[in-house]
Amino acid sequence: MADAGAFTPITEWGRWLHDLDQLSDAGLAGLDIAEINLQCAADLPGTNNSLLANCLTKVDDWAILVDRYTEYLFPHFRTDPDRFNDSQSEEYTRVLWN
Repeated sequence: MADAGAFTPITEWGRWLHDLDQLSDAGLAGLDIAEINLQCAADLPGTNNSLLANCLTKVDDWAILVDRYTEYLFPHFRTDPDRFNDSQSEEYTRVLWN
């Protein structure tokens, strides 16, 4: 069996996947999960770089909206936690909103 270090990908996507596999857990934790998921679809029929870039932009837009909504609701959590399943945990409540 060949040494894993001797592996030579034959496509750009193969190189990306190989490099991803070589990352440590800490390295993986620093990556954008949406970008990873979209990159997995990069060579599927009907996809192109501008489509993937537009999808990443849309995900970023949604993240901004979720953040704004969370910040809008947060004062209500502070004043009336009973409205949020009687939760005293900020983290739990933020997950409920999202």
